[in-house]
Amino acid sequence: MDDLIIPLRLVHYAALALLFGGSVFRHFIAPQHPQWRYPWPRGIYVVGVAAALLSAVGWFIGTAASMTGDWSEILKPDIVAAVLVDTRLGRLWTGRLALLVALLALTLVWRRQTTAREGVMLLFSGVLTAVSLGSDMGQLALAAWS
Repeated sequence: MDDLIIPLRLVHYAALALLFGGSVFRHFIAPQHPQWRYPWPRGIYVVGVAAALLSAVGWFIGTAASMTGDWSEILKPDIVAAVLVDTRLGRLWTGRLALLVALLALTLVWRRQTTAREGVMLLFSGVLTAVSLGSDMGQLALAAWS
């Protein structure tokens, strides 16, 4: 099961780096003159959010399968509900997925490139990246101390 989780984590962190790095670039580095607006940021955001969302779902499924010990167990609604509600991982993933869905909605609905949109994208992608890295590094630290 780790054979699935490891590449999905790579894709997830790469997508988060793309989202956060793109937001930092657009907000702080790219020229803000109206005639220098480029069409590519929205495409990058859509691809980044989609990759992060799909890899997050796959990562969750792989982790749930490793908790249950069998791939067929994760298809049972009571198992999915137990993993989502009764574990720290599930509550954390619910928050991550909610942020990713909010980013996707923001990207698809707010089409006009404005400083406000870039600021919101920067905030959401920064929080998502910090939460993802922080929780995973915290888990590694706990594993190292035990």
